[in-house]
Amino acid sequence: MPSLDTRIVCRHTLMKGVNMSDAHIKEFAALDNRADPDFIENKGYVYVGHSRENLAMENMPTHDDIMDFSNKIAPLTARKVLSDSRPSRVALVGTEITPIPIPEPTMFFPEDLGIAPPVKHLPVLS
Repeated sequence: MPSLDTRIVCRHTLMKGVNMSDAHIKEFAALDNRADPDFIENKGYVYVGHSRENLAMENMPTHDDIMDFSNKIAPLTARKVLSDSRPSRVALVGTEITPIPIPEPTMFFPEDLGIAPPVKHLPVLS
């Protein structure tokens, strides 16, 4: 993955009672250290859609659960918690946030938009 010319993110979908124990944190950290991503996104499972057939509402971690997990995995991966969003139940772990410059938008429209003239001429109804 180091050959990719882009930022790399490892996303962990966290399910309470399934993959958030201290043993799981160490396993996630080992994978993260091997992949060496720019960011680790710890996202809480949400009880919606087809997943309701496999998991229960009790498997949805709170934002505090996500932050606890993130604060434990950060030092194991030589990173820190950079940001979080309570409504989204997500935390971003990494070394630093480097903004990507966004180019100024331009309002350029070519003279010929490649639109062919109409072939049919429908009668005008009055």
